[in-house]
Amino acid sequence: MVEPRISPDALCALLGPAQPGTPAYRWLSERITLLVADGRVLPGARLPSERALSTASGMSRTTIVRAFSHLMDTGFLDARRGSGRVVRLPVHDVPRAREPIPTSGSHRTTDTPLDLTSAAPSAAPGVFEALRSALDALPSYTAGSGYVAGGLPVLRRAIADDYTRRGLATDPENVLVTSGALDAISLLARHLVRPGSRVVVETPGYPNVFAALRLAGARLVGVPVNSPEVDVPALLDAARTTGAVAILVTADFHNPTGRLLDESARTALVDGARRLGIRVVADETLAEIRLDQDLPMPSPVGGHGSGAMLVGSAAKTYWGGLRLGWIRASRRTVADLARARLSGSLADPVLEQLALATLLHDQPGIGDERRAHLRDARDTAVRFARERLPGWDVPVPPGGLSLWCRLPVPASSELALAAGRRGIALAPGSSFSATGQGLEHHVRIPFTLQPDDLAHALDGVAQAFDALGPAQ
Repeated sequence: MVEPRISPDALCALLGPAQPGTPAYRWLSERITLLVADGRVLPGARLPSERALSTASGMSRTTIVRAFSHLMDTGFLDARRGSGRVVRLPVHDVPRAREPIPTSGSHRTTDTPLDLTSAAPSAAPGVFEALRSALDALPSYTAGSGYVAGGLPVLRRAIADDYTRRGLATDPENVLVTSGALDAISLLARHLVRPGSRVVVETPGYPNVFAALRLAGARLVGVPVNSPEVDVPALLDAARTTGAVAILVTADFHNPTGRLLDESARTALVDGARRLGIRVVADETLAEIRLDQDLPMPSPVGGHGSGAMLVGSAAKTYWGGLRLGWIRASRRTVADLARARLSGSLADPVLEQLALATLLHDQPGIGDERRAHLRDARDTAVRFARERLPGWDVPVPPGGLSLWCRLPVPASSELALAAGRRGIALAPGSSFSATGQGLEHHVRIPFTLQPDDLAHALDGVAQAFDALGPAQ
C-alpha cells in the first residue's frame, strides 16, 4: 500500500476547529486518532513535520510534539528515518480485511448465519425465461466448437447497443466479454500493471478488486472517500505524486457508500488523467441500480474523453449466476486484451451469453418494477436500522444495494465478532479499506435479504452493539 504525504493544509482541513476546554495536545492527538480509525487518514500516510503543521495550524511546536509523542506511545505513529512521522494502526485481536463474500452457498438453513456480508440480489424477473429461450437457440451453435474468443457477436452487439442507449456510442468491436466484472478487472490489471506499479484507488472500496490488483503486482495508492462527493483533485494529485499507471473508480453508486459521480467530476477526472498520460478504469457494476426514479444519470465515464476503460457486469442487474461481465474500451485495447486472455480462458459459456443477449435486448436496465422493489428494500433497511440502532448515522444512498452506516464509536471489528456470536455474518469496516485496516466507525448493511431476515439480522446487530457495553 502506498500513500502520498498529507500536506499541512489538508491535515488542518481534516482536523477541523479545536474543541474549547480541551488541552490542545490532547485534542490534536484525539482528532488524528479518530481520523485514522475512521479511514480518513490511512495507515502508511506521512504526516507533516511539526514545523510545517505549526505554521499551517497556528499551534505551537511544543503542542504538536507532545501530541505526536502521545500518538507514538499509543501505537498510531511511527518515526521512520527519511519519512518522518508515518501513520499506523495498533494491532488488536480483531478480524481485518475479510472479503465480504458468502462462503456457505446461496441457500440459508436454520444452521447458517444470516449473511450481511453479501450485497448480491436474487435473479431478476425474466432470467429463467431468457435461459429457456437460449436453450431453443443453442442447437444452431452446437455445430461449432463453442469457443468464441471475445464473446458471441450477438452479445457484443447487445452490450454495444446498451451503451449507446446510455449515451455512449459503441460498436461491438469496442466490447470484450469476460467471466464477470472481477475477471475483467483482473485482465485489465495484467494489461496495465507491472510488478510494483502504482494504482490509485478509492477507499473504502470493494476488497476483491483490491486483491485482484495486488495479485497483478500493483501497489495501491489509497485516496479516502471523505464525503458524498469524490475528491477528484486528490485522486489526480495522488496519481501525479506517486507515478501511478491508472486510477480505478466506481463512478456509479460506489460500493459501499452509494455515491454518484456527477458530469463535471467525470470530465475533470478523465481530462486530468489524460494530461498525466495514465488510464482511468471505471467499475460500472452498479451503474443500473438507480433507486430514485427522478435522479438524473450522468453519461458513462467513457463519454467524457478518450482513454477510459469501462467494466460492466450482469450480476447486479440480472443475476450473479450468469457469471458474465465485459470491458468497453478502444478497438485496439479490446484486441490486445482478447489475445492476452487466451492464456487463461478460451471463451465463456454459450448458453449464458445467449441468455444475457436476450435480457439486454428485451429488458435493458433493471426496469421500473424491480427498481421499485429495490427502493422499497432500501427504505425498509433504513427504517429498520434507524429504529434498532438510534445512535447510528444511516444515510440514504441514491443507488446501489447497501447502506454505509457510521457508528458513534470506532468499534466495527468488535461488533463483527459480537454479531458472529449471535449468528449474524457482518463485515467490519476494515474489510473495505485499501489497507485492510481502519474504517472502524463504519459497517456495510446490504438490503438484499428478505424483509423478515433483514429485521432479524438487524435485531442481532443491535443486541451485539449493546453488548459492547462502555465501548459504545
